[in-house]
This record gives sequence, structure tokens and C-alpha cells, in this order.
Amino acid sequence: MPIKTAASDALRKNTGDCKWEATSSKTADPNKCNLTMADLIGVNSSGQEKENVESKFSSLREPDRVCVVLNGHGKLGSVYTQVARILARQGGWKRKKTTTGRFHMVFGEAGGVGIPFKRFSQVFRYDYGIKPLVNYNRNCKSITDKAMLTQTLVKYFGGNKFSDENKFLPETFLFWPGRDEVSQHLLFQTSFKRNIGANIWIVKPCNESHGKGIFLSSDYDEIIDHINSQPDGSKPWLVQRYVENPVLLRGGRKFDMRIWVLLTHDFKVYIHREGVIRTSSVTYDTSDLRNKFIHMTNHSIQEEHEDFGKHEEGNEIFFENFHRSNIFEEDISLEEDILPQVKDIVRETFLAAKPVLEKIEEIDDYHSFMFFGFDFIVDSNSKVWLIEVNASPAVAKPLLPKVAADIIKTAIDPIFPRPNCSDSQESDFELVFESKGNCGYVANMPAPETLEDVEIESFGQQESVTRKK
Repeated sequence: MPIKTAASDALRKNTGDCKWEATSSKTADPNKCNLTMADLIGVNSSGQEKENVESKFSSLREPDRVCVVLNGHGKLGSVYTQVARILARQGGWKRKKTTTGRFHMVFGEAGGVGIPFKRFSQVFRYDYGIKPLVNYNRNCKSITDKAMLTQTLVKYFGGNKFSDENKFLPETFLFWPGRDEVSQHLLFQTSFKRNIGANIWIVKPCNESHGKGIFLSSDYDEIIDHINSQPDGSKPWLVQRYVENPVLLRGGRKFDMRIWVLLTHDFKVYIHREGVIRTSSVTYDTSDLRNKFIHMTNHSIQEEHEDFGKHEEGNEIFFENFHRSNIFEEDISLEEDILPQVKDIVRETFLAAKPVLEKIEEIDDYHSFMFFGFDFIVDSNSKVWLIEVNASPAVAKPLLPKVAADIIKTAIDPIFPRPNCSDSQESDFELVFESKGNCGYVANMPAPETLEDVEIESFGQQESVTRKK
């Protein structure tokens, strides 16, 4: 007797007079249900597999694919909004707002909100013949959460050995309010007493963005008292050594760098050739630690200053403008000094998180890709430091159409090729790492609630060998 599944409606529409209700009746003759073997296995009258059989489409007509675009909370973001618009214009895709029924792709909101990961078992493929593509990695917080990024990299580095010149994360310590047994008080105290430079530290809440709750201090008691004043059991705090000697723009202003990174379904890592420098509106000065406009260059803060946009439109300088003028006070080259380090850091970050981020073949019956924003700062010794990784990065309006189109070409087209595509322009995503195979084990997610729960014991030896070569 036929089993009714979620695909029954679609099948009933394609089988003439066939009614599933009739086949389930006690008096029904199972030999007279008007179903053929071709109907059951998804083959049309010409012998070709139907559209809902994975990776096979009728050569007679390329059917519309379904992209679910979720934006109930208004947090889809400009990048995926633009990607959805391009897909709609190019044809071959239908858009819907819910994840009920059949679909090929899902764009979740910030952090992957709304993506029904639990539904993506083999049952979905059995019902619809589709292995869906989603726009977030399920375990992305292992690098996009400030505390988890620190845990992931510190474990990868082999402990709190930040003095090694090859490390790219500033010296960082984690605190869980009310949990002194796992907070890193002693380690921080020891490091603070080393009294390096002006001994300035930046204090960040791990669950906030856009610069909220961040402050700078060179006073040990002030830092500890602030953390101790937080409610017991609240989210962790990060205390990180401040990069006191940044390379400055001509005129003495601070900047940081935003690099856009793409991780594809087969664990290939790409860096976009275009990036942006985000600038401060005022002159750099370490004697004033309370002036957020001096030290924090993200737009959500700088746009509040009266001189926002005075020096550069939107306080941004695109990479393409670097070749037109020497904008740094130091003798430093973007192409020769900065970008090679950036590529190494991005590669190492994904190697560190690979046992957590890579899919599990027997469980994850879906594809995923993800677009990240990596933030860097360069010191006066031309060393590049990783500040944080963003899960839902914005892209400047002039660059948005190109970046969105390149995401489609690099991450979506390999899974769902575009019919009759006439766009010959190449993607500006540059491959910086290609996985040679999954790790031999699956690592646990770094636990944001306690340092002790982290169980990343080792990392893929095969990948490490490839990297050393």
C-alpha cells in the first residue's frame, strides 16, 4: 500500500485520475490505482528522471527552483537581500516566505535564524528529492562568537602562549561573571603585571555587537570591578590587550580593515579581492581612553561624530583606491605586506575550526555556505592582528551588487547551475584554502558558558600537513 508523504500532493497532480484516498480504502484494488512504476520512481514518459530527483532535471524544461527568504525579524541583511533580488531577476527561481513543503534553498536571518536544520534528514530527500542549500553554517558561532573564537584559536595555538610571533590574536582572557573557578583571573593578573607599553586593555561583552558595552582601560581594578559587577550567570566578557601602536593614515587617524570571506559547501575558503578600510573621524591619541571615536572605527559609532564623512565618504576607503595614493604614515604595502598575512590568518582560522564547522556526511543531509566579515588591525611593525569575525557583515553600497553576484557564482551556481546564463564576468572571490578531506573525528563546539567544557583535543592532521607544505 502506498505511503502518504509530504510529496503526495505534487505526485497526485501529475498522475491524472489517481487519488491516494482510493488506494488507502479497504475496498480499493491496488492494481487499479492508475500509478505506474515511472510515477513512483520519478521518471517521465520519455524515460528521464523528474525534477525532484536529486541533481537531475528534465532537459525539456528547466523547472523553477524554490528559494525561501526569511525576514520576519527584519534581519536578513543587505547582502542576502541583494542575492535574492539577483536570483529573481535572472529567472529560474521562485521565492516563498515559509519553509513548509518543497524548496531548494533557504536564506535565514542573522546567525541562521529560521533555518529548519532538524528537518534536513534523509526524509526530506525521500519526500522531495532535494538536498537543500542554506546560507549559514550550523556551527558558525565557533568563530563568530567572541568567546568561542578565542577558545577555538587558543586551543589551536596550544594554550595561552600569545608571545609567539606567529600568533595573530591579541592576548585575550575570558571571564564568566559569578564563575571564578573557570574565569581567567590569575592568567590576566599575571599578564597585566608584565606592564607592556601603556598596558591598555579593551573590554568587550561577548554577546553584543556594533561596539555596545566596549571600553578601554589601563586600570586593573577598574576592569575586574566592572566584570564582578555583572549579574552572576550572565554572558562572558572578553579582556584583550589593545593594539596600542597601529599603523595610522596620513593625518594620524586610526583605521581597521574589513575583509569578506566565503566558505562554500565543500569547505573551500575564498577571500574577496575587494575590501574596505574603515576610518576614524579624529586623530589617534592613547591619552584619552574614553573617547570612543578615537579607538573604535566601526560605522555604528563613527556615524555619530560630527566629522563623519569629512575625510572619506562614509569613513571608508576601498582597496581599489590604495594604488592611487600613499595613504599610510608608515612605509607599508597592501599587496606585499598586509594581504599575504590576511590570507594566512583566514586560512589558519578555518583550519582551527574545521573539525567543528565541516559537515557530517551521515547527519547533515543538506549543503551550506556562509559569508563572513573578518576584521583586522595592522600595527606599526606591519603585523596584522585578527580582531573578530562577523556572521552577518554589511557591504558598502557601491560594492554590494558585485559581491552579491560573486556569492551566487561561487557558492550557489555549483549546486544549482543557472539555466542559459550569459554572465561571463568572473568572480572576484580568490581561493585561499581547499579542503583535502574531512577530519577523522568531529570536535565539540566551544562552550560559551564555561571554559572547561571545550573538548577540542586535536585538529585534522591531514590538513596540517597540507598547510605546512
